[in-house]
Parts: sequence; C-alpha cells; structure tokens
Amino acid sequence: MDIGYTPASPHLAFAGAPADGSHRRPAVILCLAVAVITVALLPFAAASGPVLPGFILINQTALVVAYGLSAWVLFAQFRRSRSVALLLIAGGTLYTAAIVALQLLSFPGVVANGRVLGAGPQTTTWLWTFWHLGPPLCTLAYAAAIRHGQPRLVRSERVRAAALIAAMSGLAAAGAAAAISTLGLTWLPDQVTGDDYAALTSSGVGPCVQVLTLVALAAVWRTTHTRRTVLEVWIAASLALLVLDNILTMAGSARGSGNPDFKHGASGM
Repeated sequence: MDIGYTPASPHLAFAGAPADGSHRRPAVILCLAVAVITVALLPFAAASGPVLPGFILINQTALVVAYGLSAWVLFAQFRRSRSVALLLIAGGTLYTAAIVALQLLSFPGVVANGRVLGAGPQTTTWLWTFWHLGPPLCTLAYAAAIRHGQPRLVRSERVRAAALIAAMSGLAAAGAAAAISTLGLTWLPDQVTGDDYAALTSSGVGPCVQVLTLVALAAVWRTTHTRRTVLEVWIAASLALLVLDNILTMAGSARGSGNPDFKHGASGM
C-alpha cells in the first residue's frame, strides 16, 4: 500500500526541536556513567552467579513499558509532523518492545515453571540478537530518510493508514523473529553450549551486531551534524548504550553471571 510522501518542512514537534546543551548534557552524562559501570563490571562479566528470575521479570517488564511508551510518544509525534523518518523510528521502537516481551517468555521459571516460548537457551539468546538488531537497523533507515536534509512527509489523508502499517509491520517482524528463534534454530548458528554462551562471540554473531550498531551510530551522527534534534541526540545515546551492553555481553561466557542482568539494565537506560 502506497503511503504517499511529499518533500516538505514538518510542523514543529518535540522530536524535531533543535537540541542544545541542556539536551545534550544529560545524554552525555548518562553514557559516561554507564561506561564507568561497564568498565567496573568487565572483570566480573564471566563469573558465575545466581539466576534471579524476579529481577529478570521486573527488568524485562520495565523495558517493555519503556519501549512501549516510547513507541506511543513517537507515533503521536508522527501524527503531528507526518515525518517518514519519525514513522520508521516509531515502528522500530514498537518492534523492540514486542521482541523484549517475547524474550521474557523464553526465560525458564519467570512467567511459568518452564519456558513459555522456545525449547532452550538458544531461543533466548537469538531473541536477544534480534532485539539488538532492531535499534541499529531502524536507525539506519531513519538516517537514510533524512540524509538529503529535506524531510519527507506522509500525505495528511494517509497518516492514520501509515501509522497502522508501521505498527503492524513492527509487530509482524517481532513475530517472525520469534518464529525463527524457535522453529528455525536448525538453520542458525549455535550461540549457547550448555550454560555457556561464548559462541555468541566465537560464531561472529555478537561482533556483527556490534559493528552494525557502531555503523548506525556513526550514520545518524554524521547525517545530523549540521542540525541535530532532541530525538537524534537520544537516538545516538541509546545506540551508545547498546554498544556498552554488547561489550559486556560478549565479555561474559556463562549464563547466570552478573552480565545478563546488567545487559538488560544498560539497554533499558
């Protein structure tokens, strides 16, 4: 279905407001704080520790709420601005909320006695991978949509349909990722052996996710260097946090260490 877009200047919305020092400073402070915590935890990343189902439930639920509310705000901003780039970010954020919720169902002993989704830790780890692919991919799409400087807007009469298509696409993509992570494991590289997920790094999957995240961060930073909005500052900050998350995740080698707990927290922030 053609959503129809035309080059134009969007109506001013919060997401399109130019960023100043008061917007950049909190983002920089947050990233530096998480970087310090990451460095402090690196020596303990591979240490075995207790599995904390209660923490996982609370933390994943908080992530779902945070991503879900962010998606709601972004869709509301899209309805005001009609920006195609903003629509792409909104759909990608909804995808992330959905896949974090699905990953929660794959943890044993959290929602039910066993795993509600998937048959083992491979599903959980691949859902983590698909979760961490979402933000950089939708950021690259965002950067591509704004690279010429002139925003592309959805026609007024098609805003509702475009938002619905983006939302359904995000949810469908999350469902497809869950299906691949459960039914398609035989065609995917192993990322877990027993309780050891060192194969996440040795298989090349983790490093590829990290490279993609860095590329997306560089792309959005370079594309917006002449005029950076509040949204773009926080997109960059969220990708920087994912980079730190990935570093700590790949530094770990045993499930149930301090690393899995913190990795969700870093992404949530």
